[in-house]
Amino acid sequence: MTTRVDGPLKVTGQAAYGADHHFPGMAHGYVVTSSIANGEIEAMEVTAAKGAPGVIAVYTPFDPLELNAPVTMFMGETWVPLQDKEVAYYGQPIGFVVAETYEQARDAAMLVEVSYQARPALTSLQDGLASAEDAPAARDGSPPSLAVLAPDVESIEDALAASPVVVEATYTTATQNHAAMEPHSAVAVWGPDGLTI
Repeated sequence: MTTRVDGPLKVTGQAAYGADHHFPGMAHGYVVTSSIANGEIEAMEVTAAKGAPGVIAVYTPFDPLELNAPVTMFMGETWVPLQDKEVAYYGQPIGFVVAETYEQARDAAMLVEVSYQARPALTSLQDGLASAEDAPAARDGSPPSLAVLAPDVESIEDALAASPVVVEATYTTATQNHAAMEPHSAVAVWGPDGLTI
């Protein structure tokens, strides 16, 4: 019988997750997220947050961190937060508060006031098809789309028309469905050999 190496630690509550690691002088960050699903940030009032106890810095699109967009072979250039004022989804990171403790960062983040130029939420894939763009070829030259039809099938419509039975239904699923064992977190430490995360 094989036992998962991490199994006993997790089920007994002894597993150490990212946020369980503490180092001397460690700062803590808390993300400010958007309260609209689509639009543009008009202003962010951060004076109260910057003056809150223990706060080291507050970053927003108006005073951003300098972050580089990572580029991958399959995804191309990846979106990076705090670089512009556009909001594309509810809960999008739009600010970041750094403080001496987690609680101080969290409490200061709650003091950030945001005003938006809201636009109607984009909730329909069908409505967006007219403005959809074809994906570019991958960096290795492979095509952006794959053939999904059997060799003798001309189109999905033809296959459905030739089918003896067709079942049509609309399914809805939860917006989030994951089973993380821990809150999303990371701890980074500079050392003589570089950065350990």
